[in-house]
Amino acid sequence: MNDGSLLDTFRRQKRHRFSACSFFFHVFLLLQLTAATAANISFEDSYLGPFGRSVHVHVDGELRTGDTNQIREFVGALRYSDDLRIHVNFNSPGGSLAEGLEIGRYLASLPVTVTTSVSREEGQAGECASACVFAYIGGHYRYLGKDSRIGVHQFYLGEDAKLSASEGVAISQVMAGEIVTFLDENRVRPDFFKVISTVAPDQIHWVPETALREFRVVTGPIYDQATEFRHVDGHYYLRLWQQSYYGESKMIATCANPGEMVFSSYIQPADIHSFDHRNYTFEITINGVSMPPASWEPGPRDARWAVTSLTLQQFQLDALRSASSFGARHVHESGVFLGFEFALEDSRLAELVAGCRPRVENQSQPITSKPLMSKPTLLDQPTILRNNDIPGGDFDTKGLREISIDQCHEVCLGIDRCIGFSWVEQSGWCWPKHTISSRVSNTGVTSVIIRR
Repeated sequence: MNDGSLLDTFRRQKRHRFSACSFFFHVFLLLQLTAATAANISFEDSYLGPFGRSVHVHVDGELRTGDTNQIREFVGALRYSDDLRIHVNFNSPGGSLAEGLEIGRYLASLPVTVTTSVSREEGQAGECASACVFAYIGGHYRYLGKDSRIGVHQFYLGEDAKLSASEGVAISQVMAGEIVTFLDENRVRPDFFKVISTVAPDQIHWVPETALREFRVVTGPIYDQATEFRHVDGHYYLRLWQQSYYGESKMIATCANPGEMVFSSYIQPADIHSFDHRNYTFEITINGVSMPPASWEPGPRDARWAVTSLTLQQFQLDALRSASSFGARHVHESGVFLGFEFALEDSRLAELVAGCRPRVENQSQPITSKPLMSKPTLLDQPTILRNNDIPGGDFDTKGLREISIDQCHEVCLGIDRCIGFSWVEQSGWCWPKHTISSRVSNTGVTSVIIRR
């Protein structure tokens, strides 16, 4: 990021201790240090019939002065509509910091949905490093291609700038402030700037994808989400809200009576005026695993929301106390579903569920007192493999924690394609399986094969 040319920003600064002539001379000089050949930028405009209009912008190579104008001229000539989607793909080692920020700000300001991704134009793994990262962050929804990576380091002004120490410090402070503000405006967590600041200018730190998702640099289809407790007429409830590529959704959770958790799911189907619950099967998801709730019924529908009221089985409530995600979906017989899944990034839902207990002290009962596999009517001679694990074939990468083997059995029965599971005794870790190809010896793990 060898560029200190944040000209528009610097013009607004009134507190520098060096003269205006010296200041703007150095800004101009820093601009010239990166005024080389611009990146290779290509455009594709496609009309996808009922799926709307899709515009693809491919940015390959170093970012240079003038790249933003190329993108602006093309996008500015488009006819905006509700179904317009702009997809910007980056494969760039960096370049001009000022240009990267300008591209990012421009993309973020567009009144239509903008997605950004990192990969080569042919779909192969790509890289987005240094200044490119800020252009990428301008996307409303940010994706990372398979095996692609994002790299960061400290920005620097360049040895040829010939700045005094005080001038260099002043410009660096302004640049840092601009970057922090930009990251905050685009929903990136502050810890990401700390990572940037700890990497030497002549090095690149390739940030692991898991960290990129934690920092909200890579967002996937989720624009933003929040959880908050609200109070209405003397009653408290927890609101889980999410804005995604597919629309706005929310889940309301409340302890209606001691020991009685009640939930309401709100979704926004595109065909809200003709949406009919009877055409769908309703399911919940915990850690990405879908299953039926204890009960559900359609709620009132208006011009905005399709509402479903539901309750959960006890093992599902117990699973929520340690779950990493929770959601709901309406599944059509074709397999297509409408739904959402919240990342449970704080403990509010777990605390609400844990605190919603009957007003009976010192009479807590175990989750189940039934023997292992106590529902033979639901199974046809299951095969129980003690101290054996079934590798692979999992429905998700996280499983369900802190549930009993009977509860794990119930989860599997509630999933159409589940043909067995592995259960870790010490942690109560349940792994429903859609494929069983082999087994391996593993002390403390019980696997069950279900014949349906």
